[in-house]
Amino acid sequence: MFDIAVPQLNANDVSYVLVEWLCADGERVATGAAVATVETSKAVEEIVAGGDGVLRQLVAPGSEFVAGTVIGRLLPVNSAPASAAAVPAVDPDAEDTAAPILTDAARELVRRHDVTDAEIRSTGRTVVRQHDIEDILAGRRPGPPSRRYELSTVQRRVAQVVTRAHREIPSAFVAVKVHADAALAALADIAETPEGYVGLPELLVRIIGQLPDEFPLAFASRDDDSVLVLADRAHVAVTIDAGTGLFTPVIPDAGALSISEIADRLMEVRMKALRGSFTVDDLTGANITLSLHNEPDVVMAQPIVFPGQTCMLSLCGTQTELVRTDGGDLASRQYFLLGLTYDHRVINGREATRLLRQVKTLCEDASRLSGLVRP
Repeated sequence: MFDIAVPQLNANDVSYVLVEWLCADGERVATGAAVATVETSKAVEEIVAGGDGVLRQLVAPGSEFVAGTVIGRLLPVNSAPASAAAVPAVDPDAEDTAAPILTDAARELVRRHDVTDAEIRSTGRTVVRQHDIEDILAGRRPGPPSRRYELSTVQRRVAQVVTRAHREIPSAFVAVKVHADAALAALADIAETPEGYVGLPELLVRIIGQLPDEFPLAFASRDDDSVLVLADRAHVAVTIDAGTGLFTPVIPDAGALSISEIADRLMEVRMKALRGSFTVDDLTGANITLSLHNEPDVVMAQPIVFPGQTCMLSLCGTQTELVRTDGGDLASRQYFLLGLTYDHRVINGREATRLLRQVKTLCEDASRLSGLVRP
């Protein structure tokens, strides 16, 4: 017999929701087969069978539970079906088997406040949580609109990470001014590729991917107070916010990718952010992060350091300034600020500044840029 237990899928999650069973109760399944999907704060992940056997479902869809919970079992093929505790059978006369799934907390609110099926369906959600029912109840109240605003699940997870980062990591910050004309000129030649748009974010991911050997501490993780685990490759997370919440999808082994391949990956994760279709694998494994604040009017941004990493870079908006040429004339040039927040227990200011200057040099040197942006 094999237990089907849900592992810790995300270090920042407290609980998960069972979205659906992919195999029927009593169905024979093989090792490695996907048997269920569970929802984390940022993704929907498949749970696979750890052995061969007959599936017995122990948890109903819509149930909320903590990591490690046994949601089902795989019994020996010849075991008696009646020996397992399964979820209640579906009523064949049920009005609509496609009804939204309610978490236990949401179902309790529905019972106490007589929330109708039409009100539940009006949320437009497949999995209805407690805060969705609370929104329905708030809309019933007469008088002016409520001034209360409940944070989404994704934002609550962001809050947990930010709070932990500020509590645990003594960070410092430094920024350098990067002249952008050479980089923008080089990128203009390949601004659009079959894979998507190529700009400064793609270039910086490409450059960061080249740095682990020269700046190993920037890609390290802490083993304890005095020991670090060094990485030999750059797995670069990039902040993405498409209006559905803040995500940090990862570009694995960025140093082995061309700038066009990086553009392809970034376009893919932007679409996943819009659709809310990230998997756990999309969001884990980073050893450094690039925080994008490259809207035109953003002059400077100071990010946090994610727990488990030692630094985070920030790309700010491109600005234009007037300068006096050697001949005494006025000319315009473009620049952006590149910031680095770093764990001061691991990295000192000299090393942080040296890293930023290396990125600055690569962005400003036309001869070296040609090799970095070549598709």
